[in-house]
Amino acid sequence: MNLDDLKKKAGELTKDFQENVLPEIKEKTKKAKDNVVEFVGDKFGHKDEASDADNIVNTETDIAERVEADIVEVNAAATEAAKNTEAEKEALDRVEKSAKSDSEAAEASDKSEDSKKCETEVGAKTADKPDEGPKTEKEAGAEVSDESEESTKTENITGTEAADTDIGEVEHVSGTVDAVTLKDKYAAAKAELLPKVKKTTGSVVDTLSPKVKSAAAVVGETAKNVASTVGEKIKTTASELAPKIKESFEETAPKVKKTIKEAGPKLKKTVKNAAEDISFQGYRVRKTAKKKTGDAIKNSIRNAVFPNGDKASASDKKTVKNDAGDSGKKKPFKEITDSSAYKHAKTVISHRHLVLEHCIKAGIPLQGLTHDLSKFSPSEFFYGIKFFSGDRSPNEGEREDHGYSNAWMHHKGRNKHHFEYWIDYNIEANKAMPVKMPLKYLIEMFCDRVAASKVYLKDKYTDQCPLQYFEKGRTRRNIHPETSDFLEKLLKMLAKKGEDYTFMYIKWFMKHHDDY
Repeated sequence: MNLDDLKKKAGELTKDFQENVLPEIKEKTKKAKDNVVEFVGDKFGHKDEASDADNIVNTETDIAERVEADIVEVNAAATEAAKNTEAEKEALDRVEKSAKSDSEAAEASDKSEDSKKCETEVGAKTADKPDEGPKTEKEAGAEVSDESEESTKTENITGTEAADTDIGEVEHVSGTVDAVTLKDKYAAAKAELLPKVKKTTGSVVDTLSPKVKSAAAVVGETAKNVASTVGEKIKTTASELAPKIKESFEETAPKVKKTIKEAGPKLKKTVKNAAEDISFQGYRVRKTAKKKTGDAIKNSIRNAVFPNGDKASASDKKTVKNDAGDSGKKKPFKEITDSSAYKHAKTVISHRHLVLEHCIKAGIPLQGLTHDLSKFSPSEFFYGIKFFSGDRSPNEGEREDHGYSNAWMHHKGRNKHHFEYWIDYNIEANKAMPVKMPLKYLIEMFCDRVAASKVYLKDKYTDQCPLQYFEKGRTRRNIHPETSDFLEKLLKMLAKKGEDYTFMYIKWFMKHHDDY
């Protein structure tokens, strides 16, 4: 399973949760919410029979609106009571202050005036009526009675005016009465105002207190009932969903665990490949810059030594005369070059030279020098001459003629760069099985395949040809999986990146790795 399959599997698990588990959770939650709404509607939707004393709840008013209205009423009444109390208190203070100041002034004034008045009246009466005798008790009583009635009348008028006028009027009146009268009027006003203030405050408290208490009780009871009902609904919903969530988790957890377990090594390998690619790219940049610098120096030296270029003059060229003349007879050398032995030997040598060139680029020049030396042995060379065709391996012709190839069996048993060499009997599987090739022989096999494609295809060769040949023989190839994967990786790199890039990567890889 590759990374795309893992992503697809994770997507399927997520989709299953969203389509099956999540809608059920939403449905249970909505159901609980609807039950709460229904409960609240049943609790407060009908007419509430309130008492006349409380007069709080209207029959079709929402509980929140009733509480808010009562709070507004409490605030308004409290504000009005505070205003009335303050006004009445200020009136009391003014009366008390005025009475005190007038009382002190009146006492001092009345003492002097009364003494003078008494002396004058006594002297006048004595002078004007010397012969007048004393009055009878009846006359004296009538005179005292008249003065008392007049005084009482004055007090009643003054008290009435003091009760109905403001501070200015009280001061005006108090200026004409004595201190005793003002104290009495102040006491009367105070006695009248204080009960009024207490009554107003008590009335407000008595009116609002039941409403506030009742509203608070209704709100508290409602909140308690709603909380209890909602709690039960949530508890019921949770108890119903818990087993399903647990079941879903138990089903999903192994899948997720398996996916992570499968993705772990592949992810690790991906990260490792990415890190190696970054390292190789740095190596390639350095090598490329170094090669360009070396080529520039070589060209500079060549231009200094050969100003006219590498073209030799016509006088330096040697001409070779045709000894045969125009007789039309074939030269002995021509007969040799047309022979199968010459052509087969030339093919083998050309192939070895290409392999050596590739091995040098890959960093294994010694293996390039010893490559395919067994082809010059009689067991292989004579079969190669006999079945030479020039466009394919002679081993193919020998198989068509005999059904098998002696030269190939001799060759594969002596050259470790062929994966057929790395097949041995496996005691556990009780059969012959491929063995993983060492890295250096796998690289030589890659060089051999590229060189063989160039030799046999000639001008038709492209960097895609070795990969196409590999794909063609995939089903019949008995090779170790890791060896096959790495060889395929190199062939695909050659097809996409080119020869220079691929051999540079091989050289870097062998420098930093002992295995693949």
